[in-house]
Amino acid sequence: MRYPHLLLGLFSGLALTLSANGWAFSIPQPQQELIASKVAYVQLNAEEGSADAQYLLGLMYVSGRFVKTDKALGISWLKQAADGGDINAQKT
Repeated sequence: MRYPHLLLGLFSGLALTLSANGWAFSIPQPQQELIASKVAYVQLNAEEGSADAQYLLGLMYVSGRFVKTDKALGISWLKQAADGGDINAQKT
């Protein structure tokens, strides 16, 4: 799996929400807040040097998915990911 640590973080909240105990105590978040928290998690990991997160964040900025399109910033993150050894970023 390409992004195991990111997927674990992104979907751990989902598992808690769907569990029997978690369902009774979960506070629903608006969709935009949920997306913003996931983007913040990816950005934090990218800033800490995770090549996988840098690649993912770069793609998000280039495509405009979940964030405002910023091709220059996206390319910058993709270059950092490539320099960090991410194979897909090196191919991009």
